[in-house]
Amino acid sequence: MSLTYIEALFYLGAGLAVLHVFVAGGFILRLLTARRTIPADADCPSALVILCLRGADPSLGNCLTGLLNQNYPQFDVLIVVDDPADEAWQAAHELVAANGATNVRIEALRHRPTTCGLKCAALVQAWSQVDERYAVVATIDADVVPHSTWLRELVAPFADPRVGAACGNRWYRPRPISWGAAVRYLWNAGAVVPMYWHGIAWGGTLALRSSVLRDTDYRDRVGRALCEDVMLRDVLRRAKLRLHFTPSLMLVNREDCTLAGFFHWMRRQTLIMKLYHSDSPAMLTHGLLCGAYLSVASVTLVAAAVVGDGIAVYGVGLGLGLFLASLLGPEPFMNAAVGRIVRRRGETLQPYSWGEKSQLVAALPL
Repeated sequence: MSLTYIEALFYLGAGLAVLHVFVAGGFILRLLTARRTIPADADCPSALVILCLRGADPSLGNCLTGLLNQNYPQFDVLIVVDDPADEAWQAAHELVAANGATNVRIEALRHRPTTCGLKCAALVQAWSQVDERYAVVATIDADVVPHSTWLRELVAPFADPRVGAACGNRWYRPRPISWGAAVRYLWNAGAVVPMYWHGIAWGGTLALRSSVLRDTDYRDRVGRALCEDVMLRDVLRRAKLRLHFTPSLMLVNREDCTLAGFFHWMRRQTLIMKLYHSDSPAMLTHGLLCGAYLSVASVTLVAAAVVGDGIAVYGVGLGLGLFLASLLGPEPFMNAAVGRIVRRRGETLQPYSWGEKSQLVAALPL
């Protein structure tokens, strides 16, 4: 093997490793240095929280219980269910009645347009009912379990008039861990980093100034889309507003998943990025480059070992090792930073055992 080829693979692996460590380190620093802001009652704008349901999610009970028991002075909840025959319809009514909530409306999705996804259709229906009573409109997913100050922390950034939207992000942490859950955990640990740097909102915990719905084309764009959150940064940028990421709202999802379920979900995520985010070419290039490097370097390393080319084994192996270490190495530090945030609100994030850590390493190629 030529020395130039070996050097190219080494420097490419090392360069990608430096990039990964730099961007992951910046995100970890953001998690560690952020302060949890809980505004006083006088600084809490009137809010409408929208929950779109299709099927009875395993976390629905905890989600609704947490949502209906928010420590917030003035807010309403609007639940849009896919169909009255959907199992979520009865579940939602029973949960609302059990909590004695009087600030909740439940309605069925009235129209199923062919121009957008069902959640988008439900959001457009809900947004059509937003009037001057509400200064903020928030959305939450059924697999999110909100703590008592979730809504206060979500609206806190609106004290800055330059902020048009605020969001948190997800952190998967199932116990025990299956292969599907291990791959999703690793994928998400990597995904939250570019989401932060590229200003990608997460619709699972998202709040908007109601003026964004009135003064921009955001609602019309959602009515022609598969998702509501990825395009938001570009809408805000044109309105000279910005998206605020709230580190204290890194929310733990403890649900399990299968490998097949994960890959189906991941394909949808990557398609949405391709369609609706202006930075998708850069992220696509990075993804293809990493995939190509991993494949070529691995094959080259095996071939070099078979023919006994020690220089190639050393050079390519070192570059590949740095590359793989940069993918998995930041994870413990990121997990520790998220754990610190979670403990501040009284929750626990149990560490993985050595066996589970070994499973995560084995799941990395997947």
